[in-house]
Amino acid sequence: MQNQKIGIVTWFYYPNPGTAFQAYALQRYINSIPHCEAEILNMLNKTRDCVNAPINHYYSNFYGFFSWLVRVYLGIKSYNYCSFQKKSIVKYPDKPLRREEYSSATERYDWIIIGSDQMWNLNVRGSDTFNKLFFLDFVKSKRKGAYGPSVGNDVWPEKTKGQIKELLSDFSFIGVREKQAVSMIQEIVDVPVHWSLDPTFLLDKTDWAKIARKPKISEDYIFEYCIIKSPLLRAVTEKLSEMTGLPIIESHGDLRKHVPSARRMPHPSADTWLGYLMNAKYVVTDSFHGCAFSINANKDFYTTVTINGSRIYSILELFGLQNRVLKNADEIDLTNTIDWNSVNVRLEDRRMESQEWLKSSLLKE
Repeated sequence: MQNQKIGIVTWFYYPNPGTAFQAYALQRYINSIPHCEAEILNMLNKTRDCVNAPINHYYSNFYGFFSWLVRVYLGIKSYNYCSFQKKSIVKYPDKPLRREEYSSATERYDWIIIGSDQMWNLNVRGSDTFNKLFFLDFVKSKRKGAYGPSVGNDVWPEKTKGQIKELLSDFSFIGVREKQAVSMIQEIVDVPVHWSLDPTFLLDKTDWAKIARKPKISEDYIFEYCIIKSPLLRAVTEKLSEMTGLPIIESHGDLRKHVPSARRMPHPSADTWLGYLMNAKYVVTDSFHGCAFSINANKDFYTTVTINGSRIYSILELFGLQNRVLKNADEIDLTNTIDWNSVNVRLEDRRMESQEWLKSSLLKE
């Protein structure tokens, strides 16, 4: 069979571990398929550039020497955070493409795939209200597909639904991350829409353990991964620490700690973050990928839902883990343990099904 060269369009440099790992996992799995070779197109949105995003996000309205020091610090931190992407992700070309170069760059590929993360969430912070780029409007005369983009919302605005229908009309395959997104998109396209696992699930616990950087800590701990600071998440984390006597190690993008008694995760890089999560006794998170890696690594975890709850509810429903969502800290029950044998059977079945679906989609004539 003739070799297939696949170009993946996704965020991969944004300083967020889920973003880095979904890109890495999708590329790595496709490269494991015989006759397939994947690259990630280096076409960064300026608001999601790994070095500039935090600098734009924090202290953007402040001036003076202190502000300059903060900007330098955050720039170094972001550069360090992206060390995993730099060494582990194959991108083309080395320098980010300009918008006018996108179409010509696709000529080297047989397939162009829009990847996972919140690529089809029209309300994600930092993106345009409706960016046709993420629906591959620049791809001409090439086979197009989608694996695992998150829609985020329950519905798309009527004013953009017609445009999206037209843009998706020539996609050869479409797989989305949320259950509710399947019917939402199926209403406007003819190609069957597949409920796909997040790309991070295409790799198993053993695969992730090989790249995780083990923390230099011998005692058990609670790992808190916080996206949106909330009183509930803080209360759950503090209550769990009180009940178990375990210290808290926190990962959060802000300069200020979410839980005052917590220690911060040192050495910001995606593989360091993964090492802290995989070696934790408990995980508390409001993040989709915090939940996903806890499930994949069989970590006892609790979650609170802040924004885009459909993503978390969808994955928990898939594995029968709806009871890991807490509405208040008093709901913590340490005797209510997870039946990991049951979860792993479901996970392996769905992993193999998603792998086979993506493989057959790429190799079909």
